[in-house]
Amino acid sequence: MDKIFGRHFESLVDIEELNRSYVLLAQRLLYEDWATGMASLGVGSKEAAGILATLTPEQATKLSRCGQLVCRFGLEAHAVLSALATQANRQSSDAGAPGCTSGPASGSSKKVVALQALQPSA
Repeated sequence: MDKIFGRHFESLVDIEELNRSYVLLAQRLLYEDWATGMASLGVGSKEAAGILATLTPEQATKLSRCGQLVCRFGLEAHAVLSALATQANRQSSDAGAPGCTSGPASGSSKKVVALQALQPSA
């Protein structure tokens, strides 16, 4: 019983840490560039983005401890995974290094357009 409780407790701690990191990242991205932040985070409404952006540290901590993930992972669709894998392979062969690249060469406006195209239609 202690092993089960211990693993459950560790999972809750991991969820809290992930939630806290997500909220801090969300706030930073939205502060830096509202539209790009919304697209990068996959936040579908300005209201939800506004709530994330204006959480106080106390509210962020409380939200982080809710026991459920507050973010969703957007790599569910096969098309998205295929496109990202193809892009990563192309970039690694061009740059000679594995993984995604970032920075001015990647073009943030292209990222926003690509992210918007990958969003499910309402």
